[in-house]
This record gives sequence, C-alpha cells and structure tokens, in this order.
Amino acid sequence: MSVTEERRGAAAKGSGSRSAARRAERNSQAALTALRQVALREFVASGYYAVSIRDLAREAGITLSVLYHYYTSKQELLYQVLSDAVDAFHTIYEQRMTEIGPGADPVSSFLLLVDATVRYRALLPNESLLFIREFRNLEPQFADRLATRRDEVQHLFAELIQAGVERGAFATPFPDDACRSLLATLNAIPNWYRNGGDITVEQLVERYQRLALVIVEYAAKGGLPQGASAPEKSRG
Repeated sequence: MSVTEERRGAAAKGSGSRSAARRAERNSQAALTALRQVALREFVASGYYAVSIRDLAREAGITLSVLYHYYTSKQELLYQVLSDAVDAFHTIYEQRMTEIGPGADPVSSFLLLVDATVRYRALLPNESLLFIREFRNLEPQFADRLATRRDEVQHLFAELIQAGVERGAFATPFPDDACRSLLATLNAIPNWYRNGGDITVEQLVERYQRLALVIVEYAAKGGLPQGASAPEKSRG
C-alpha cells in the first residue's frame, strides 16, 4: 500500500470515528430528553413518591445503567426536571419583556409579568403543576439550589405591587395580601385550563390582567393602562 493510500485509509477511519461519535451524542441527547419528558409526565400524573426509578427507565426506553449514567438518584432527576421548568418560565418572561424594554412603569411591568405567568401556566401545565406540587419533595441539598430562583417571581410581583402603591397607581392597603391572593389565583390556572378549548390563551391573559388589576385596586383614572384589554363581550 502506498503512503497516499495509507493516508486516505487513516482519514476515512477518522471520519468514521467522528461520525460514530456524533451519532452516539445524538442518541445520548435523545435518551436524555425522553427521560426528562417521562419524568415530568409521571411525576405530575402519579406523584414523586409513587413513581420508581425503574418505572421511569422502562417508560423512557432505556436501561437502569443508562439512567444512572446521567443521574445518580431520583432526587437528582427531580431537581433537573424542576430546573427545566423554572428555565421555561424565564424564557417566556424574557420574551415578553422585549415588548416594553427596561425602565417601564410599574403598572406596565406588572401587567407583563401577569401576562408571562398566565402563558406559562396555560401553555406548560405539567411544568407548572410539577413545581407547585413537587418542590416540597426535594431534599435540602437540591431545594437550596432552586429556592432563590423559585422566589424570584414572587419577589418581583411583590416589588411591582409595592411600586404601584407608592406611585398611587394601586390603592390596595394590603399589598402583601394582594400579592399572595394573585399568586394563588394564577397558580390555579393549570388545574382547569385546557389549551385549544373555548378560551384562547390571549383571552385568558386579558381576563387575568383585569383580575390582577382588581386585586391590587388599580386606581388610575382615564381607563385601563396600556397592555390591559377592555372587558370581553358576553357570548350570550
């Protein structure tokens, strides 16, 4: 065999190795995605403690050894799926934030935060329900990692309501209670709303923005603020 042929053979082997590595990586990512999707579905449907790690592996179509290659325990898998759920909310919120930009007034920012939260609860009900129901089942070492990110949204609602009160836009004398009531109202959405039903997501956003303004006792004159919709006409 000539030197040129040897080089060509070596190059072909190298190319084949790289292709095999890329296929393995794609298969690995597909298995990981399937596992997370199964974990999300099963944790919401049955509850964290009712689902075994063996059940998850079987439903995802992988072996236990492959599962343990990615996650050392069911706790770590729960943490990862919850972390993905938090990331999904922030993605929606950041996308909505581009509509008003930095420096917006508290009322507009408040309505946008309601908008993002409603969309998240409506479009990603499993992610929403997982966080509402299963965060408490995280062991401290995992819960501590997510606690700050979990509390960010509640703190943001509280800050915007307080800012609205200080500017005279919100008249509620009980901003902390208003915040808790609003969060509870928004958290209920994934329990009943079904995307594709009689109420569109846009209509749902409009309704909950109006409810939110009632809860904080929106006090400005001259109608609703920019971003809030007029009442829907009765469909009879």
